[in-house]
Amino acid sequence: DNFYRCKKVIDSLRMYAGVDDESDEEEDADKAVERFPFAIIVDDPGGNSFIENPHAPDADPLLTSTKYFRNAAQDMALGLQPANQAVEDGTIDVNNPQHKNPVNVSAQTHRVELHVNNPKSIKEEVLKFVTPCPQCRNLDAETNMCRTN
Repeated sequence: DNFYRCKKVIDSLRMYAGVDDESDEEEDADKAVERFPFAIIVDDPGGNSFIENPHAPDADPLLTSTKYFRNAAQDMALGLQPANQAVEDGTIDVNNPQHKNPVNVSAQTHRVELHVNNPKSIKEEVLKFVTPCPQCRNLDAETNMCRTN
């Protein structure tokens, strides 16, 4: 389903740029840039999007990436549990910091002190392990995971 949506967008862009299916990619890119500038905005609260870098391994000078902290509504859309306060209120107020579950906050701004004798603290533990970066393939990237309900 997503494949066909993406293909439809790509085909529309090719049509607007005046390129056909038979021409080569470099020629297409030159024609498209001459024809019209455009921007694609991807808002991905899950952080799993990937835009191919035509200049790899160098940085793409035309790509702007902005990282942000998800709000409680975005957490819910990803299947992450809201804070108990939001459950009690029966609604999620993105402007109410008490509705943001502390487990879903970045490890840089929220650290949980574990107490082995307290099983509740294990739910808030952040597991960290080294994985290759999906964009630059740097082997020093770090993945953070935590248990969710």
